[in-house]
Amino acid sequence: MPYKSDDKEEAERLRRDLGRRVRAGREARGWSQEELAEAIGVGSEMLSRYERGVKFPSHLTLVRLAKALDTSTDALLGIEATAYAEAPVAEPPRVVARLSRAQQAAVASMLRELVSPSYRARKR
Repeated sequence: MPYKSDDKEEAERLRRDLGRRVRAGREARGWSQEELAEAIGVGSEMLSRYERGVKFPSHLTLVRLAKALDTSTDALLGIEATAYAEAPVAEPPRVVARLSRAQQAAVASMLRELVSPSYRARKR
């Protein structure tokens, strides 16, 4: 499937917006970049790249960012809860199909986390 012509701009916008949310969350907690970087297992320079919108974190790092900032990956990605409210629960593939590639990847990462043995052990 070929990329749409506006995919590059959408990806850049997603990186910038994610970076702003990460920085705002970090600053709201009074953390330095070094403190958050250590909490999520990356270097402070890499965290700086995320915050500036230069680089997009891996799926695992996105999940770690959400946990460290006590938020959801949806919130970090700017996905509003109402985006899911429109579709019946019985149609998750159709809902996921309407998401951007980055959003689909985030959903897949979250699902992997939810079914992981370590997550189930924490919920007991």
